[in-house]
Amino acid sequence: MKKTTKICFTMFGYKKEMNRNTAIISVLTVVVLVCALIGFLTDHSIASASDSRSEKYVKSIQIVKGDTLWGIAEENITSHYRSIEDYIDEIMECNALTSDVIHEGQYLIVPYYCSPIK
Repeated sequence: MKKTTKICFTMFGYKKEMNRNTAIISVLTVVVLVCALIGFLTDHSIASASDSRSEKYVKSIQIVKGDTLWGIAEENITSHYRSIEDYIDEIMECNALTSDVIHEGQYLIVPYYCSPIK
């Protein structure tokens, strides 16, 4: 005669007794369901994000008389930036600028976001 190990546990105020194999299968089933749910939710959010995802590009512009970083930022900013100041900071970082002074004839790299061509 085969000896079966019984496991007793309490869930939601109810006592439940089951054999060891049933308990292992129950735990594995819950783990698989949780993993599947996480996978579904992650895949769903990635799919919806990829539909509206934009990619970052850069372009080079030549500074003409009267240009300012603020004006360049106003012309090129996209909704991906929290503020025009953040965008100016990124332009300065891309061009290794330590101040907002720019000169006529200088070239700047200007980042921007755009949806990829499909």
